[in-house]
Amino acid sequence: MNQAIARDRVSRDLADAKCPPALVSECLGFVESGTAAAMLPKLSSHRRLLVERIHEYQDAIDCLDTLAHDLRRERGNS
Repeated sequence: MNQAIARDRVSRDLADAKCPPALVSECLGFVESGTAAAMLPKLSSHRRLLVERIHEYQDAIDCLDTLAHDLRRERGNS
């Protein structure tokens, strides 16, 4: 794969992965310098952040589900 295609693909994939602009720039610098593999720790770190966000949102969803369940149960017992 030539560098122009790799750079475009990496740029698109990082944008799709909701990477912040600074991380995209840093990773594209790795691609341009021929050290693309050096971005792996950065990608792992961003992935961990996304997983943490998933867990935070899941906790929020669970709280809403519990509240809705309790309200439905209370309404049924009235």
